[in-house]
Amino acid sequence: MFKHVASATVAVLCLSGAALAQSPGNAVVFAVFENPEPHHGCIVSERDRDGGYDKLVLGRCDSPAARFVIDERAKRIRPAGRPNLCMSDTTGAGAAPFEAILRDCTPDGFGQYYTYNRGQNRIVALTEDNREERNAFCFYVGPQRGRRTAILNEPCNAPRLRTAQIAFFVAPASAVGAAGAGAPASPPAQAAPMAS
Repeated sequence: MFKHVASATVAVLCLSGAALAQSPGNAVVFAVFENPEPHHGCIVSERDRDGGYDKLVLGRCDSPAARFVIDERAKRIRPAGRPNLCMSDTTGAGAAPFEAILRDCTPDGFGQYYTYNRGQNRIVALTEDNREERNAFCFYVGPQRGRRTAILNEPCNAPRLRTAQIAFFVAPASAVGAAGAGAPASPPAQAAPMAS
């Protein structure tokens, strides 16, 4: 169902220019090109100006902040440049909507850690014993507010979410070329429509 879009995604991620040299060999990007609003790009971490948790937002695929490592052993997703941090959320630290954040990988009483489910192209929350639950939370692309498009979480099976909002395609960071300054992330040219 997603093979055509995933193939087109990888093709688009092979932008002109040299590969990102600083990327660890196993670094990946999480790209989204199909979304009802539409937004295109990759998950990037955005530093919090007030010293809080870094937020995950939609941004440029060629940004160093878009590089992550999927730690299969620990079932965590870590930023390539800061392996002490993990993808998490603000569940339990306030009111919904819950934002996707980066925080220390050691448990501190709130939030959930996330892993990548390759079969469903989803970034999925884990239980305390590192299992995916049937009613787990998934990351999705939130609404654009100003120049920022936040990555949020909701139950993976929420009736108002569409598959396009929660499907993230993984590609090696080494396949993402350094595009020219100011070049936006591009949508796939001939992407097949995604089934809902």
